[in-house]
Amino acid sequence: MNSSATQRNISIDIVKGLGILCIVLWHLQGTAGGDSRFLVFCRNYVNQFHLAFFFFMSGLFFKRDEPWKSFLIKKIKRLYVPFVLANLLFLVFEFILHRITGDGQQISSYFKWAVKICLGISWTNMGGATWFLIALFRIVIMYKIIYDIFHKFNIHGLLLPTSIVICFCSLVVPHEFCISSTLYYFIFYALGDLLSSRIRQNSLIVGGYKYVAILVSTLVLVLSVTTDLTGSIAGIGVLKLMVSILVACAGIVFLIQCASLIKTKVVQNVLAYIGRNTMSILIWHFAAFKLIVIAQVLLRNAGIENILAHPCYDVSSWHCLPYFVIGVGLPLFLSLIKDRCSRKHLKLVR
Repeated sequence: MNSSATQRNISIDIVKGLGILCIVLWHLQGTAGGDSRFLVFCRNYVNQFHLAFFFFMSGLFFKRDEPWKSFLIKKIKRLYVPFVLANLLFLVFEFILHRITGDGQQISSYFKWAVKICLGISWTNMGGATWFLIALFRIVIMYKIIYDIFHKFNIHGLLLPTSIVICFCSLVVPHEFCISSTLYYFIFYALGDLLSSRIRQNSLIVGGYKYVAILVSTLVLVLSVTTDLTGSIAGIGVLKLMVSILVACAGIVFLIQCASLIKTKVVQNVLAYIGRNTMSILIWHFAAFKLIVIAQVLLRNAGIENILAHPCYDVSSWHCLPYFVIGVGLPLFLSLIKDRCSRKHLKLVR
């Protein structure tokens, strides 16, 4: 039992590792120089599913019978608190950068910004990726309320239809404060919960059908990118939403099945370690990008105002590689230091 549980956890970590690499890849967007066609294609490819995938994976760990008190405490600690602390820290950094470039706003505006961060309705540029945390925080609370009501009246079969309705409500609510995105991604969290037992037991698709699933999902994603499938129907909101959901589901299948085919031990261990530190990479990779931005600006003697470039400065040609490596590597290094300090603290306590 222990070995199977360990293997199952490693498999989940591996696919999470692939998922966070997709998020870092999507954020390789520069303000100077022309991006290569290959990089643009890769970004557009993963953009179709990288966020939906993480909401789906979060749904896998929804504990249906967890008491409300422990549920709220856990979610506040793991989602809301990291969101607020990270963005308040980044707000200080951005204040300093704007003062250096002479592009600073009134100090009072930063205090207002801090209040909005604490309310979960705004975030900094350097903490841009952390909007996921506050959106997930809202979604898990919404889903918990709905699940408990449906469980009380024994109408679990309405969970998926209700999730679909909530998703379609994203078409009519404001985009401000990430409300629309929260409702849109709700369905992927629900799918994660509803398919959790199947995923934990094995994989989404088993046997030789894995290769068929990878082929079909790849074709769907490539077709969507090359034909701008969702963009071409932008005027038809409902149809565009339906297509985007189906394409995102294809991407989720693609990522999970690809992860299940990785058999090389070294690659598995590296991806599993990355997957265990997705929170660190999510929070810190924009800050890591900023180090490369500053280095590029200084080495090129570009105008000091360019240090405000976000998320990247120049990712043309091979310049995207330092961003990707540092964007993943620096947060992992910080996690490694944190883990070692924690272990030393435990030894001292014992």
